[in-house]
Amino acid sequence: MLWVEKKTNTWLPYRQKYSVMFVSGIMAIKDVLIILVKYPEPGRVKTRLAAMLGADEAARLYRDMAEDIIGRLKGCGECETVIFFDPPERASDVREWLGEELSYMEQSGGDLGQRISSAFESMFKAGARRAVLIGTDCTEVTREVVTRGFLSLEKKDVVVGPAEDGGYYLLGLSCPVPALFDLIDWSTDRVFGQTVERIKEQGLSFGTLEPLKDLDEPSDLL
Repeated sequence: MLWVEKKTNTWLPYRQKYSVMFVSGIMAIKDVLIILVKYPEPGRVKTRLAAMLGADEAARLYRDMAEDIIGRLKGCGECETVIFFDPPERASDVREWLGEELSYMEQSGGDLGQRISSAFESMFKAGARRAVLIGTDCTEVTREVVTRGFLSLEKKDVVVGPAEDGGYYLLGLSCPVPALFDLIDWSTDRVFGQTVERIKEQGLSFGTLEPLKDLDEPSDLL
């Protein structure tokens, strides 16, 4: 078991209550599945859906989606599943919600691109050979989809799962590439196209998975 200290990000071989977060077995794992999760607090999740459903119902929907996806994917194949959660002050609530058997790290600050980039960097520094990242907006992500993502990384530097709304539901890397997250118009229909441009600019090989649908807008509920 390994522990990471919040302030210095130094790996510690012991439990230091109140100042560390649990991350189990990362150093011995070649593949890591990163899942970005927000604590389901009304008014802070699924805000576009809240306009139709109300903040409480939108939060309940987000909670159900996250539980379903994480329950379906945790321990996927031979990979280690790590929950990157936000906000950091809800660490104990997140662990109580999703269970102590999972591994947790808090998301970094900054925009979505900085958070994604930091999550990848953390896992590669911890010894991961390949890492695949997803959120909790696409209920169509299955173990088979994640497995295809890791398999693609055996031959490609990057793998992207495009969302039908122009974003992406999955991103996989064989090494950290911070430049992939520069000059991206997050939460728009330009995200996937701009990400492909960044990949090509870096001279990286890439593969794509089948397009899937995110659940973000009221129209998506239909």
